Amino acid sequence: EEIVVLKYNPIESLGKSFVSLIEITATTLQAVWRMATGTLSPKEAMTGPVGIFFIIQKATLMGFSYLLYIVGIISASLAIFNLLPFPVLDGGHLVFLGIEKIRGKALPVKVDEAISRIGVSLIIVLALYVCYIDLDRLGWIDKLMTFWNQMGL
Repeated sequence: EEIVVLKYNPIESLGKSFVSLIEITATTLQAVWRMATGTLSPKEAMTGPVGIFFIIQKATLMGFSYLLYIVGIISASLAIFNLLPFPVLDGGHLVFLGIEKIRGKALPVKVDEAISRIGVSLIIVLALYVCYIDLDRLGWIDKLMTFWNQMGL
Protein backbone atom coordinates (compact mmCIF):
# COMPACT_ATOMS: atom_id res chain seq x y z
CA GLU A 1 0.00 0.00 0.00
CA GLU A 2 3.01 2.29 0.32
CA ILE A 3 3.62 4.49 -2.71
CA VAL A 4 7.19 5.42 -3.57
CA VAL A 5 7.82 8.06 -6.23
CA LEU A 6 11.09 7.76 -8.14
CA LYS A 7 12.32 10.25 -10.70
CA TYR A 8 15.02 9.61 -13.29
CA ASN A 9 16.48 11.54 -16.17
CA PRO A 10 15.51 10.33 -19.68
CA ILE A 11 18.63 8.16 -20.14
CA GLU A 12 18.23 6.50 -16.74
CA SER A 13 14.51 6.01 -17.45
CA LEU A 14 15.28 4.22 -20.70
CA GLY A 15 17.74 1.90 -18.96
CA LYS A 16 15.37 1.23 -16.07
CA SER A 17 12.49 0.53 -18.48
CA PHE A 18 14.65 -1.98 -20.39
CA VAL A 19 15.57 -3.77 -17.14
CA SER A 20 11.89 -3.73 -16.13
CA LEU A 21 10.88 -5.20 -19.50
CA ILE A 22 13.41 -8.03 -19.05
CA GLU A 23 12.01 -8.72 -15.55
CA ILE A 24 8.41 -8.70 -16.82
CA THR A 25 9.37 -11.03 -19.67
CA ALA A 26 11.16 -13.43 -17.31
CA THR A 27 8.24 -13.42 -14.88
CA THR A 28 5.71 -14.03 -17.66
CA LEU A 29 7.73 -16.88 -19.18
CA GLN A 30 8.23 -18.40 -15.74
CA ALA A 31 4.47 -18.28 -15.12
CA VAL A 32 3.76 -19.88 -18.52
CA TRP A 33 6.30 -22.62 -17.76
CA ARG A 34 4.87 -23.22 -14.29
CA MET A 35 1.33 -23.45 -15.73
CA ALA A 36 2.54 -25.88 -18.42
CA THR A 37 4.22 -28.08 -15.80
CA GLY A 38 1.26 -27.89 -13.42
CA THR A 39 3.06 -26.11 -10.56
CA LEU A 40 0.95 -22.95 -10.95
CA SER A 41 -2.80 -22.78 -11.31
CA PRO A 42 -4.09 -20.80 -14.30
CA LYS A 43 -6.53 -19.16 -11.88
CA GLU A 44 -3.56 -17.63 -10.06
CA ALA A 45 -1.60 -16.65 -13.15
CA MET A 46 -4.08 -15.42 -15.74
CA THR A 47 -6.32 -12.40 -15.95
CA GLY A 48 -8.77 -11.73 -18.75
CA PRO A 49 -10.57 -8.65 -20.00
CA VAL A 50 -12.72 -8.22 -16.90
CA GLY A 51 -9.74 -8.47 -14.55
CA ILE A 52 -7.67 -6.18 -16.76
CA PHE A 53 -10.47 -3.60 -16.63
CA PHE A 54 -10.37 -3.52 -12.83
CA ILE A 55 -6.55 -3.44 -12.74
CA ILE A 56 -6.49 -0.50 -15.16
CA GLN A 57 -9.24 1.23 -13.22
CA LYS A 58 -7.21 0.95 -10.02
CA ALA A 59 -4.02 2.13 -11.76
CA THR A 60 -5.90 5.12 -13.18
CA LEU A 61 -6.91 6.17 -9.67
CA MET A 62 -3.28 5.92 -8.56
CA GLY A 63 -2.00 8.20 -11.32
CA PHE A 64 -0.88 8.42 -14.92
CA SER A 65 2.56 6.86 -14.36
CA TYR A 66 0.96 3.78 -12.78
CA LEU A 67 -1.44 3.52 -15.68
CA LEU A 68 1.48 3.63 -18.14
CA TYR A 69 3.31 0.96 -16.14
CA ILE A 70 0.28 -1.37 -16.18
CA VAL A 71 -0.27 -0.79 -19.90
CA GLY A 72 3.40 -1.66 -20.45
CA ILE A 73 3.07 -4.88 -18.46
CA ILE A 74 -0.07 -5.86 -20.39
CA SER A 75 1.58 -5.06 -23.73
CA ALA A 76 4.69 -7.08 -22.89
CA SER A 77 2.62 -10.02 -21.66
CA LEU A 78 0.46 -10.00 -24.80
CA ALA A 79 3.56 -9.86 -26.99
CA ILE A 80 5.05 -12.86 -25.19
CA PHE A 81 1.75 -14.76 -25.39
CA ASN A 82 1.56 -14.01 -29.13
CA LEU A 83 5.00 -15.57 -29.63
CA LEU A 84 4.02 -18.89 -28.03
CA PRO A 85 4.18 -21.78 -30.52
CA PHE A 86 0.41 -22.10 -30.73
CA PRO A 87 -1.56 -22.36 -33.98
CA VAL A 88 -2.96 -19.01 -35.23
CA LEU A 89 -0.57 -17.02 -33.04
CA ASP A 90 2.61 -15.58 -34.52
CA GLY A 91 4.72 -18.15 -32.68
CA GLY A 92 2.65 -20.91 -34.27
CA HIS A 93 3.15 -19.38 -37.72
CA LEU A 94 6.91 -19.35 -37.08
CA VAL A 95 6.81 -23.04 -36.14
CA PHE A 96 4.92 -23.88 -39.32
CA LEU A 97 7.34 -21.81 -41.40
CA GLY A 98 10.14 -23.81 -39.82
CA ILE A 99 8.38 -27.09 -40.60
CA GLU A 100 7.84 -25.97 -44.20
CA LYS A 101 11.50 -24.98 -44.45
CA ILE A 102 12.60 -28.40 -43.19
CA ARG A 103 10.14 -30.21 -45.47
CA GLY A 104 11.08 -28.03 -48.43
CA LYS A 105 7.44 -27.45 -49.31
CA ALA A 106 4.29 -25.95 -47.86
CA LEU A 107 1.85 -27.93 -45.77
CA PRO A 108 -1.22 -29.12 -47.66
CA VAL A 109 -3.98 -26.52 -47.63
CA LYS A 110 -6.43 -28.84 -45.85
CA VAL A 111 -3.90 -29.53 -43.07
CA ASP A 112 -3.17 -25.81 -42.71
CA GLU A 113 -6.89 -24.99 -42.55
CA ALA A 114 -7.59 -27.76 -40.04
CA ILE A 115 -4.75 -26.61 -37.77
CA SER A 116 -5.99 -23.01 -38.02
CA ARG A 117 -9.54 -24.03 -37.12
CA ILE A 118 -8.32 -26.02 -34.13
CA GLY A 119 -6.11 -23.12 -33.06
CA VAL A 120 -8.93 -20.57 -33.29
CA SER A 121 -11.23 -22.92 -31.37
CA LEU A 122 -8.66 -23.35 -28.61
CA ILE A 123 -8.10 -19.59 -28.39
CA ILE A 124 -11.87 -19.05 -28.05
CA VAL A 125 -12.06 -21.72 -25.32
CA LEU A 126 -9.10 -20.10 -23.54
CA ALA A 127 -10.76 -16.67 -23.76
CA LEU A 128 -13.99 -18.03 -22.30
CA TYR A 129 -12.07 -19.83 -19.54
CA VAL A 130 -10.13 -16.68 -18.62
CA CYS A 131 -13.37 -14.67 -18.53
CA TYR A 132 -14.85 -17.34 -16.25
CA ILE A 133 -11.78 -17.09 -13.98
CA ASP A 134 -12.21 -13.30 -13.79
CA LEU A 135 -15.91 -13.54 -12.98
CA ASP A 136 -15.26 -16.24 -10.38
CA ARG A 137 -12.46 -14.22 -8.78
CA LEU A 138 -14.84 -11.27 -8.44
CA GLY A 139 -17.53 -13.48 -6.90
CA TRP A 140 -19.93 -12.96 -9.79
CA ILE A 141 -20.25 -16.68 -10.56
CA ASP A 142 -21.47 -17.38 -7.01
CA LYS A 143 -23.94 -14.49 -7.26
CA LEU A 144 -25.18 -15.78 -10.61
CA MET A 145 -25.58 -19.31 -9.25
CA THR A 146 -27.47 -17.96 -6.23
CA PHE A 147 -29.72 -15.92 -8.53
CA TRP A 148 -30.41 -18.97 -10.74
CA ASN A 149 -31.18 -21.11 -7.70
CA GLN A 150 -33.60 -18.47 -6.38
CA MET A 151 -35.30 -18.30 -9.77
CA GLY A 152 -35.57 -22.09 -9.87
CA LEU A 153 -33.50 -22.40 -13.05
